[in-house]
Amino acid sequence: MAVRKKATEATEATEMAVEQLETVDTPAVEEVKEAPAPKAEKKAAVETAKGVVSETTHQLGIFSDYIYNARNEGVDIVVENLGYGDVYVHERGVAKVGDLTQRLTFGESRTFPATSKVYAASASQPVIQILELK
Repeated sequence: MAVRKKATEATEATEMAVEQLETVDTPAVEEVKEAPAPKAEKKAAVETAKGVVSETTHQLGIFSDYIYNARNEGVDIVVENLGYGDVYVHERGVAKVGDLTQRLTFGESRTFPATSKVYAASASQPVIQILELK
């Protein structure tokens, strides 16, 4: 009988502690909304402003560099990351993997106005689309 009495007392003590916790007023928590990250420019908007002269899709290899030479003179080159990893692009010199100013994540694009060459590098195997706009 002594064991049952101790178990009952322990249960009652636990129930009282739970009741006390339930009655404690907690301050209201305010929801903090973060501003959405700026989205990359949409390809459709770019295409309507200027005409597409040339379109190329290329999948980079692991830890590889890619140099794109414009096929036409006086064009703007748009590079868009279509997925499978990040790509790093630059218009002067070799792109550096890890440089956040050169990085394009999935769905992002970057326009290089009046450029004849674009350099791309990756540490994975991203697919990129390159548009020449006139």
